[in-house]
Amino acid sequence: MLNGFSILEMMMALVIVSVMSLMIWPPMLSFLTRLDDETLPTQLIHVIESAKRQAYLHHRPVALCRTADGEYCIDAPSRHLLLFVNDKNTVGKPHRESKIATIDFAASGYLQWRSFPKYRQHLLFFPQAHVQTDNATLWYCLHANQSPRWAVVLNQDARPRIIYPDRAGALRDSKGHLLSCSS
Repeated sequence: MLNGFSILEMMMALVIVSVMSLMIWPPMLSFLTRLDDETLPTQLIHVIESAKRQAYLHHRPVALCRTADGEYCIDAPSRHLLLFVNDKNTVGKPHRESKIATIDFAASGYLQWRSFPKYRQHLLFFPQAHVQTDNATLWYCLHANQSPRWAVVLNQDARPRIIYPDRAGALRDSKGHLLSCSS
């Protein structure tokens, strides 16, 4: 007598495993999204703190900007950040020797931001522990045309704080303006 499984038994086991995995997928996706909502703001704050530390260590201004290719600063939503020493007040492309790090921030989604004055596309941290902008708001969007998942607000002393959407699902900056994921 042979010990084994028939094709029918194997097919039934495969169907059961498929159905079970389809039932588990939505809660698993929700769990992973919640996990990202908890870890990504903390990672962004670590990047900001690193920029402040680098400015202090180098005794020179350090800039943080969004980048698509790791070489140029861009004024568009991105999931990559560029950290560099900004000796010559370079805005577009830092010199190779001044680049500190390129950070791949998020696997999915992208980072929007607004700093004041509005024409500035980077945050500039000084060794004296303040930032050149009046304040800045950086928010994370999972998909375009959806509400932002969270935001990090920087005051003039570059102290970050995390904010989450209110009960209505709206995310507002420190002045009460609604943050949006549409470009």
